[in-house]
Amino acid sequence: MRSLVVLSLACGARALKVVDAGVATVSKALPFENKDAFFVAPPTYYGVFDGVSAGPQSRLYASTLAKTACDTLNANAQKKWPEQTQLALSKATEAAKKYNGCSTAMLLKLDVDGMQPTARIYSLGDCQTLVLRKNIFKGGRYAVAAATTAKLHPENGAPYQFGGGKKFQSDEIADGEDFNFKVSAGDILLAFTDGVGDNMKPEEIEELVCRNFEESAEELASTLVAAARERRAVDDDCTAVAVKLGDGDWVGGTMAAQTTPTDSAALQNAAQGFFKSFTSSE
Repeated sequence: MRSLVVLSLACGARALKVVDAGVATVSKALPFENKDAFFVAPPTYYGVFDGVSAGPQSRLYASTLAKTACDTLNANAQKKWPEQTQLALSKATEAAKKYNGCSTAMLLKLDVDGMQPTARIYSLGDCQTLVLRKNIFKGGRYAVAAATTAKLHPENGAPYQFGGGKKFQSDEIADGEDFNFKVSAGDILLAFTDGVGDNMKPEEIEELVCRNFEESAEELASTLVAAARERRAVDDDCTAVAVKLGDGDWVGGTMAAQTTPTDSAALQNAAQGFFKSFTSSE
């Protein structure tokens, strides 16, 4: 009888799903000078990349990493995560090597179909992912349940990073670190570049999520990067990806993959925004 009850409960449970995902990025300068990059390919794959300011082509370098990694992960979904990351980053660094720039990298895979849903994360450098969960010991408020850690070179404190061109050295794919976090319904995942992490303490991000968790994922990401830019203790580009987990249906916008706009697209978007504001003021 007990086994029948357990089976009944298991069959009645609703499967965990990604119900919303969004991204926001804010440049410290003009939009087409933003050296951060990202991809969002719901429901499974996400990534953030922090192009290093010292590299004249770090925007191109980081955005090439993002697009190539996104395409490769989706094309090799049947492979295990370590194989996926190795293949995706091998192809990405090869595609980007012609650019005189460098970038950190963080890849995130959500596996919500197994008995124990997990977030699998590969990180090289100082981008960060937080899993925020309602904590009964904190009055049901959102609190950090799991967090990645930065990997820095001990001799100078610089983050590990990939590099291209003739000027920049590159760390190895094997230098990255893997994280495996359990996730559940109601969790909110935030992946962001150091422009966010250097300006917002974890407890401040917890408070921001507690105030704004009912926002859409895109709105939540926008709220986070706006708060980081307003703080400006470290003047940097800020990018954040937000993902919401639940047991309901998808409530976000398009599920098509989004990647960083190319330089030409960013220029076009900036020009369109300028002329739109100009005409609307007449």
